[in-house]
Amino acid sequence: MHSSPTAHLLLLFTSLLTITHALPNTQSPLLLQPETSPSNSLTTAPWGYHYHSGPLSWHRLSPSNTLCKTGLRQSPINIHKSLKRPTGLKLRRGDYREYGILSNEGQTVSIKPQEDDAKYGYQLFPGDPSSPPGSPGGPGIGGWALLETMHFHTPSEHHLDGEHFVGEIHAVFKATDGQTTILSTLLDIDTTSSNHLLTTLHPWLPFVATPLTATFVQFDPSPILDRFYRAYRRERVYTYRGSLTTPPCTEGVTWMVSQDPEKISVEHYRRLKAITKFNARYSQNHPGYMNLLELACEK
Repeated sequence: MHSSPTAHLLLLFTSLLTITHALPNTQSPLLLQPETSPSNSLTTAPWGYHYHSGPLSWHRLSPSNTLCKTGLRQSPINIHKSLKRPTGLKLRRGDYREYGILSNEGQTVSIKPQEDDAKYGYQLFPGDPSSPPGSPGGPGIGGWALLETMHFHTPSEHHLDGEHFVGEIHAVFKATDGQTTILSTLLDIDTTSSNHLLTTLHPWLPFVATPLTATFVQFDPSPILDRFYRAYRRERVYTYRGSLTTPPCTEGVTWMVSQDPEKISVEHYRRLKAITKFNARYSQNHPGYMNLLELACEK
């Protein structure tokens, strides 16, 4: 999971939204440059996926990244049948507006709903109150949560029984108490067709090809989230308690990973990965076991 640095741009984007409605008929989206004031300017994160700033060194880049090396419940992992199925998952649609905010954050491409108000958001209830306390899907993990952002990884971060995929979409939900639930959808190559979200975003990606740029896009997460929910109803979703897959590797994140990949066409995949590059953390140890970095350092 990637924590979005674009939240402070939301007010700017919202205030400029009316400009798009005043534009003449055009197929080009409005390109918005990041703010340039010192207090609000976006900067590339001091971590990455290669060389000295890559996942093997994240814990050295900041004291706040200690869990990247020592955490016992780190993500991503290899998904296998011993993991639990979620119970009591609920999803409900909001009254979505026409636009979202597509941004290139340097390490990923993300899409954020324009509205922060729960009235307009896609909401998730991650668990069943009748489940045992502390269990995945149990009580005390935040109640109803609002869709905060969706972002992409190429290749996939999670594996299914050892198999990796060409990409992965993370739908990040946050509850009012700060608890995070992430719905993970894997991407598989198709010769011609793509899922609705990627088809919608494809013509807009060139406008965020440069890091730290953003633009308005048409955005409706309903089709992909509806299919995720159908996979859950067919018992094709696994859950575990893990972490963010990017620094500071915070733990306590509820993950739900679908076994049913979404399609991405060759053309759409090439355009997406040309922007995201390689941005996948390596697989971590099974939840509760020693961190692989500490294990590798044992004599």
